This record gives sequence, structure tokens and C-alpha cells, in this order.
Amino acid sequence: MLFADATAAVGDRPLNNLLRALRPADYDLIAGSILLADFPSRHLLYNPGDHVGTVYFPCGPSLVSFLVTTEDGREVETVLIGREGAVGGIVSRGNLPAFSRMIVQFGGPFAHLRLDQLEAAKVKSGTLNGMFARYADCVMAQIFQSVACNAAHSIEQRTAKWLMAALARTGDHEIPLKQEQ
Repeated sequence: MLFADATAAVGDRPLNNLLRALRPADYDLIAGSILLADFPSRHLLYNPGDHVGTVYFPCGPSLVSFLVTTEDGREVETVLIGREGAVGGIVSRGNLPAFSRMIVQFGGPFAHLRLDQLEAAKVKSGTLNGMFARYADCVMAQIFQSVACNAAHSIEQRTAKWLMAALARTGDHEIPLKQEQ
């Protein structure tokens, strides 16, 4: 389903910080390929081993969790991505399968485009390619911080950190959590 309110007044770009940070010429290289959709919570984007063919940009309050399944069947969140970024082959160029399960944690609007369309634009623009490489570095830094936090802090401290991260990524003052989450 198309999500009509997923664009901002500023240049009619989707409400995603990574897309909004692109130079106008770089954004123009992908603008015609961007589609908008509304995905519900728990919507599966990728399972481990899936072919990565689409890049998803969470917009507004939407969040995506990267989940790794442990030997005993529990799912552990490794990274949380919101409107600050994107998921789906942004560095691997789609040459590698998905390495974790990616699900929509909080439903809402998403911008998305085929990975081959993004890759073609990155070939045309070194600054566009550099922006996505720098974003990937930021995601790695987030993962490093998360690993350190999980080793050094109590469950209460980690929960508070997760809630603050979710609030920062959604821009909302309300997080739609259920007890089991």
C-alpha cells in the first residue's frame, strides 16, 4: 500500500535522514526509482541467506531490527535502524546474501528501491558512494557500542539505552511496545 504522507515539505524527499543528507544531484540520480510503502510491525524484509535485491529506508517512526537466532532458538537483536539510515546491501552491492533476519520492529512508512538502481547511481557519483560507505561505518560503530554495552551494563541499563535509541530514531515520544518485547 502506498503511504502518501511519507514525504517531507523540504524537496518532497522521504522522511529519512540519509536520503535528506544527499546532495541534490545525488538524490536526483535515485529519485525516480524510489517507491513508498507502509509496512506493518513484524513484516519480514530478509531472512539469513535471502538474496538482497532491495534497499529499504525507514521513514518517520519506522524501525528495523537485525536479529540473529541463537542455537536454542532465541532471537537476539544486533542492531536497530530507523529514519537515520537504510538496510539491505548498502555496502555488499547485493553480492552477498542477507546475514541476519531483518524485520520491521515498528511499522510505518518506508522508501525503497532496487539495489541495482542504487548501485548504478553510486557508479555515477563518488559522493553518493562515499555517503553510503560512511553510513556503513556508522552502523559498524553502533554494533561495536552495543557489544560493549551488553558486556558492561545491567539489563536495566541496556533497556534504558534501547528505549533512548528507539526514541531518538523515531522522533516520537511514544514507543508502541508490547510486554513480550
